[in-house]
Amino acid sequence: MTDERIPVAIYARYSTDRQDSRSIDDQIRRCRAFAASRGLEVAAEYKDAAQSGAHLERADMQRMLAAARRGRHSPFRAVLVDDLSRLSRDLGNTWRIVFEDLAAADVRVIDCTTGMASDGAGARLTFGALALVNDAFLQLVKTETHRGLEGRALGGFWTGGRVYGYRTEIEPNPPDLEHPRKVPRLEPSEAAIVRRVFEQYAGGESTKQIAGQLNADGVRAPYDGDYTKPAGRGWGHTTIRAMLRNDGTSDDSSGTAESESARRAPVSASTAFGRPRSTSRCGSRSSRSSRRRCGLASRRGSRRLARREDVPLARASTRSSSRGCFAAAPAARAWSSSAPG
Repeated sequence: MTDERIPVAIYARYSTDRQDSRSIDDQIRRCRAFAASRGLEVAAEYKDAAQSGAHLERADMQRMLAAARRGRHSPFRAVLVDDLSRLSRDLGNTWRIVFEDLAAADVRVIDCTTGMASDGAGARLTFGALALVNDAFLQLVKTETHRGLEGRALGGFWTGGRVYGYRTEIEPNPPDLEHPRKVPRLEPSEAAIVRRVFEQYAGGESTKQIAGQLNADGVRAPYDGDYTKPAGRGWGHTTIRAMLRNDGTSDDSSGTAESESARRAPVSASTAFGRPRSTSRCGSRSSRSSRRRCGLASRRGSRRLARREDVPLARASTRSSSRGCFAAAPAARAWSSSAPG
């Protein structure tokens, strides 16, 4: 395939909202200059702002792939990128986009930095090497990000996200005035709901019964009104079930203030307080071993915990989706008196 007058599309992307939005303009400018030097006709532009290269759930990426699949009716026969990492930083995704999705539609990819086209001699080797380097960079960023979040959590600071049972406050006298950290504080109204859930569960009620009673009483569920959940508004049994997960403990001996563990926010959906945990789908119909891996508290275990003087820190799911997300709930000592003997 020759370059002469081939209609091409330009794809540009930058990763986060902390980067300069002009990065996309610079990428498009460089791609247009490359097209002009090769006599290519730019027929379309696709750009995803503040979108990670670790996944493909990007609006313009999907629009571009859909346009390419139109075959003879596609407005372009090649895709220009400033460098291959703009398509994706994931090794598997890069290969899939270039040599499966686009290649199947007879659309090639041209890396403007190297001038290499995906249908050229040795392209698979070159593109594979570039994709491997990009993937290695992505894994390094993940490691360094997790290390920073872990250090922040161990220091008692918030690591992002929303957690049922907590609110956040700006740290007093931040050392970095431009980037103040946040500290978690118990939210009394939500803490009462967490205690209620544990009391009812320890008393023998099922997760569906608890969810139904909360809905009947008009208790606002996590994220109600903030976005549309697949199951609609209100509490779901999967949210209650995840609330009962409990592998991080906290003894609030004073009864008046958060313990050190309670002040610490989770590092990520897979790690809390420096200890790895499962991110299995708690809401799915799984085997007994899968439920154990998911860390769901059994009813017997909940009753046993209820008889303890200091009830461990509970984790409550902030949404009823199956992403394995969770929230740290307040210490709930109040329900020890209602536990079955």
